[in-house]
Amino acid sequence: MPSSTTLRSGASPLDTAQTVNVVPEQVLRDQLPRNLDDALANVSGVTQGNTLAGTLDAVMRRGFGDNRDGSIMRNGMPLVQGRSLNAAVESVEVLK
Repeated sequence: MPSSTTLRSGASPLDTAQTVNVVPEQVLRDQLPRNLDDALANVSGVTQGNTLAGTLDAVMRRGFGDNRDGSIMRNGMPLVQGRSLNAAVESVEVLK
């Protein structure tokens, strides 16, 4: 079971009250995602939405969401349009 840093408590994803989906480093290496959307394709209930002819692409969670709502974070800091991925990414975690 992959460990999770989403809650910053050191608890196992199995010991949390919410669902934590982890896309581990090995999956990222195998699939070589170009951006966060490609990596999130491994997480159920998360899709890429497109509005205004692609000018407001958004990561949708169960049909809801916006990249500007503060729910997308990198190392615990909220991002706006934070969809880039690089070789240093160790995992992608989704707290549902």
